[in-house]
Amino acid sequence: MVALYGGQRYDVQLRALRQGPQIVVGTPGRLLDHLKRGTLDLSKLSGLVLDEADEMLRMGFIEDVETIMAQIPEGHQTALFSATMPEAIRRITRRFMKEPQEVRIQSSVTTRPDISQSYWTVWGMRKNEALVRFLEAEDFDAAIYLRAYQKRDPGSSRSAGT
Repeated sequence: MVALYGGQRYDVQLRALRQGPQIVVGTPGRLLDHLKRGTLDLSKLSGLVLDEADEMLRMGFIEDVETIMAQIPEGHQTALFSATMPEAIRRITRRFMKEPQEVRIQSSVTTRPDISQSYWTVWGMRKNEALVRFLEAEDFDAAIYLRAYQKRDPGSSRSAGT
């Protein structure tokens, strides 16, 4: 198995691809990049899984997905998973799939209408102040507090990424 995604070195990916993996997992952009470079061959593909198709649509990757699917040989099996089925996703199923079957699964967990959820993102040095103000101002039965730590660059007094 090889994973193809941005942020990873090409030479690592190329070595893995040359070993003839049985399974290739990747982001649409990186798969398309390897296809354009000729380093990924889909001619013998037997199965394709598209997970989170609605998220790929939302993030603007749907054209990349269509380009990839257009290069896949006939006779393969495609499984497409999506929490929602907007028209753009349905169009892909009609264009690239033979006799697609839609399976709907109802969630056994329901969200109670009397529960509301919200979150606040606070940046900078006044996080504790903001938390105290929130706790004083909001009327709630329960709260979850999360604090994300960031790595510090040893040569800097600032957090990486801030």
